[in-house]
Amino acid sequence: AILCAGNLAAATLSEFIDLTYTTMFAAAEDAESIAWVERRQGEERLFVARGPDFDRREVVVLAGDTGDTIRSIVLSPNGRWLAYQRGPEPAPNGRVPNPASLLKPLVDGMWLVDLGNDTAPVMVAEGGGSTQFDPQSDRMAFLKSGAIWTTNPDQPQVSSELFIDRGSVAEFAWSPDGEALAFVTSRRTSSHVGVFRFDSDRIAWLATGTGRDSSIAWSPDGSEIALLRTPGSAYTEPFRVMQGDPFEVWKVDVESGASKLLHADPQRHAFRQAGLPLRWLADGRVLFLSDADGFSHLYAVDSDTAELQQMTKGSFEVESFVVDQTGQTIAIESNRADVNRRDIATWRVGQPSFQRASAANSVAVEPAFVGNTGKIACRSASETRAPAPILVAADGSGVEHELSAVRHMEMYRTPETVSFSASDGMQITGTLFP
Repeated sequence: AILCAGNLAAATLSEFIDLTYTTMFAAAEDAESIAWVERRQGEERLFVARGPDFDRREVVVLAGDTGDTIRSIVLSPNGRWLAYQRGPEPAPNGRVPNPASLLKPLVDGMWLVDLGNDTAPVMVAEGGGSTQFDPQSDRMAFLKSGAIWTTNPDQPQVSSELFIDRGSVAEFAWSPDGEALAFVTSRRTSSHVGVFRFDSDRIAWLATGTGRDSSIAWSPDGSEIALLRTPGSAYTEPFRVMQGDPFEVWKVDVESGASKLLHADPQRHAFRQAGLPLRWLADGRVLFLSDADGFSHLYAVDSDTAELQQMTKGSFEVESFVVDQTGQTIAIESNRADVNRRDIATWRVGQPSFQRASAANSVAVEPAFVGNTGKIACRSASETRAPAPILVAADGSGVEHELSAVRHMEMYRTPETVSFSASDGMQITGTLFP
């Protein structure tokens, strides 16, 4: 990068340090509710806002730069409950930072706030991790020590382990009716998908094999589950950086256990976008990301005919995507409009192509549909504003609503992308701050 510092003389070091920025946010699936975390000089504050006005309300304050941090936040579908993981982030060497030299160690745990009654946060479980509410917002499930635990949000101090498994649960997903949980259990060289039902006395295992299954997704009617399958290997084996990770997309009938291969990469060298789940459209197609053509793009495969369609094409990368509650609209995060930025674009069934939803002069990431409002929440930054939560219209009308009190810094400069040749002839791309 190339920096011309003389033009930034108006800004002082204290002004840079004093900036407030947003680290994460979450949106409710069935309500006009969002939550986000702001950080300033080591302190963190958790806010919520409800439509139609979306006036922000502070619900949690972590005062002082103590090493305590909010690491994840989840809203229940109806927007009443807010769960968050709070605790110190371990250093790479496994030690827990203590910048304030506290005598009492910080505790890592899962907390719950009843936003409907405006009550104080309650710790649900020490060591609790990834959390999901059931579609009816009546139950809350979370991971703890490699197992799934559940609790009633009205009685969060009472929780129980659902079942005992030989492996370690890596992910889980509620069924659309809230009466079952699909999960992935990791073993030494493989991982498997199981289904726990509250009205059954045993686990149902789906399409077990020697590979590693992940990224489970229930069909809209709850009759099938889509999953990604990669070759089995021990976690101690080196990652195939140059070769990539071949993958397959499967669907499994939950009742009968019958499975069907929907897609396998024909060249067997595409890199699976690990950590990004599959999603179903209302018409029965399954969405996934693959860089089979050299760029990370969105694909859809028909769950009946296995017909494959590439949804995005071009010299850009799709980094994430989400689908709204109706299964009719997709939002993607990519650099399709400007290779040096990130933008949010949407596509609705029947549209010929994606259309940009975020502003042209911004960097917008992490889209999330806000209920059925036709709005998308995302984190957005510009040359004069640190990352902050905003609402954008899913129809691409360009209407934006800033939710945070993050101030604009007019002394900042708009960077320009420049290209030049190195001494060996290689083309270099840099950033110029005029």
